[in-house]
Amino acid sequence: MNAEQNWKQMNYLQDNDLSSLLNIPAIGGVHSNNPLKMIRRSFFYNMMWATFFNCLYLVLFFIIDFWQIKAGIIILLIVHIWGILSAFKQYKSINLSISADQSVLEVLKAQHNSVKLWTKTHLRMGLLIYPFSITGSFILGGALGSSKSIEAFMARPYMLLILIVLLVVFIPACHYLAKILVKHSFGKHLILLQKNIADLESEEF
Repeated sequence: MNAEQNWKQMNYLQDNDLSSLLNIPAIGGVHSNNPLKMIRRSFFYNMMWATFFNCLYLVLFFIIDFWQIKAGIIILLIVHIWGILSAFKQYKSINLSISADQSVLEVLKAQHNSVKLWTKTHLRMGLLIYPFSITGSFILGGALGSSKSIEAFMARPYMLLILIVLLVVFIPACHYLAKILVKHSFGKHLILLQKNIADLESEEF
């Protein structure tokens, strides 16, 4: 009996609890930690943090008088709401139980590919919002610090050049930091999930 058959048999005997199955030595090469459970938990934390930042953006929206900043905050709110909804969809799609008529290998592959696609999309979306965040922070800080309107602050000839330099420096820096955070949240669990998949594939030959 191969690893997948063992998995399905024990899945049937133990109420389809995938997390329990991943802790049973009889599955051969499958490791004791359940990467799907950890990935699901990471999505939960991701939603909590995104909700927290959305609340901060809402507070800023109502206390800031500059319409340009309000427009930027609306864009950030929309993107964060999309992020929360997409993370929730991933969270719900990670099923910790596999029925006896499903292929364990195919289910794990589908989950792995789905999470990988989500992380890549998440990072690309970040590249779209970083310019708004950086520009908004710069003109808000400058306008408040100089006690001038945004138009008057940005009318200074060198301000546009400073903004361009900030965008060139901080967009790659923010993207790099986002990659580190994504790797910290999902990377090691995706690696373990990929190893479990490889172990199951090796049992088929």
